[in-house]
Amino acid sequence: GEDQLVGIQAKAATLLGSYDDETRYRPLAAGSGEWDLEQSLFGAVRFAERAQLSLLVPFVETHRAALGQSATGGGVGDVNLGGRYDFTVPGRARSTPGLALLGGLTLPTGTPPDGTHHPLTTNTTGIGAIQGSVGGALEEHIGPFMLGLSAIGAVRTSRSIEHVDETLGPQLTGLAS
Repeated sequence: GEDQLVGIQAKAATLLGSYDDETRYRPLAAGSGEWDLEQSLFGAVRFAERAQLSLLVPFVETHRAALGQSATGGGVGDVNLGGRYDFTVPGRARSTPGLALLGGLTLPTGTPPDGTHHPLTTNTTGIGAIQGSVGGALEEHIGPFMLGLSAIGAVRTSRSIEHVDETLGPQLTGLAS
């Protein structure tokens, strides 16, 4: 319901293991590790009663240790432009929840894995491809709380790495809040 919004989102993750060629889970070797941090600055502007645009700029940092080496790197990640159109607004009618169409475009402004020169690729901050997404949101006010369900599907463009064309698979994301 905001006309303008500015905020910061923070994420932290660590890597515990990976899958080998035979799809067996293997924990990280002793002395190996990975820690990922991301802080994203975002803003949104409602330009019509039911429509808004948003911008998200991530800052990504990675620390990785492997084979007796360790390194830390980071930088600006892939920037996302988003849009939202509310067909119905939560809280306006008791029997009708909020229903919105979501769309987005992620631009390859970060450094892809093949664009880094460090052997541990710690300054990788993006995927190196354009990503388009579309989805929907269902929201409802219950007293002072806002409950929401969102689903977003995304596809990415192909890119060429050393004369090999690569396309990451489609992505489906769900969020309950």
